[in-house]
Amino acid sequence: LIWMGGTTLEDLEVDVPADIAEVRYFSAIRGVKSVEQSVQSGVMVINIRESFIAGIYSAALSDHDSLVYIVDDKGIVISHPDMSQLGKMVPIFGELKANLDYDSFRTKISKVEKQIVYYKMKGTNWIFVKEVPLDVLRADGSKLRLIILYILLICSAVAFLLSSYWVRRVTHPISDLIYAMRD
Repeated sequence: LIWMGGTTLEDLEVDVPADIAEVRYFSAIRGVKSVEQSVQSGVMVINIRESFIAGIYSAALSDHDSLVYIVDDKGIVISHPDMSQLGKMVPIFGELKANLDYDSFRTKISKVEKQIVYYKMKGTNWIFVKEVPLDVLRADGSKLRLIILYILLICSAVAFLLSSYWVRRVTHPISDLIYAMRD
């Protein structure tokens, strides 16, 4: 199975109307064999619009400040939510480590500090990249810190109330005995 990305129908040498000639596609190409023969009898090509693929992973983003895109092994964008970025070189490509299948690092892009997470997809020469502004990560960390603080305070209050109740319940008969002995 061979995967190709960022191609147009013109690249596939297909006659198409001019209005869809610039539509980008992902293509999966596979040789087809008959059950009775061991020789390849044909080729199957499946084309999927790049905008469809970009819509799938863009819809999974929980915040609007993050950015997800796919680049090839040369750093050229082959899938991006912003169609104008297709075919352009990614400025952070030099920072991706060639010997690692996935990694994460911090960098500044357009004066904004970002956490970059990437994953090299097996069976293709593509790299899945996600850029998250550090402000978004810090905001999530602050929310988490507040939630943990509230939980700690509530648990401490409940523990104090329960221990007070049980201490009084255990010591009440002893107090009654002490008052009875004084009389």
